Amino acid sequence: MNQTGSKILLDSSAWLAYFLGADTEVRGYIDTEKTLLISSVLSLHEVKKKLIRQTSAGQAKIAINFMKENSIVMDVNDEIAEKAALDCIENRLHTIDGLIYRTAIENKATLVTGDKDFKGLKNAKILE
Repeated sequence: MNQTGSKILLDSSAWLAYFLGADTEVRGYIDTEKTLLISSVLSLHEVKKKLIRQTSAGQAKIAINFMKENSIVMDVNDEIAEKAALDCIENRLHTIDGLIYRTAIENKATLVTGDKDFKGLKNAKILE
């Protein structure tokens, strides 16, 4: 697991871009030892569901194992859940997005995502 440099929380969309080959920018975060990668447990669900639909259950299993081996998977706890409710209201985020965003904040990490719903939010980097 990469464990030096900056903390990056990869959103589901960033992981999917990596696994589906749709984005080369995200490779710079994953294929380096300069970042400490974090994932929300919610991204495991979203990535697995999408990959099963677009590829196969076998490919999804490989991807999920890769995520677990190459990032720290953070659970959602009561503090994150309660603070995320306010984030959702203030920033007009869907529930899952709010939980993932709050997980990044609580871990002092930059959220890297392809989701435009995070545009303009502090500590969110939107992949082009």
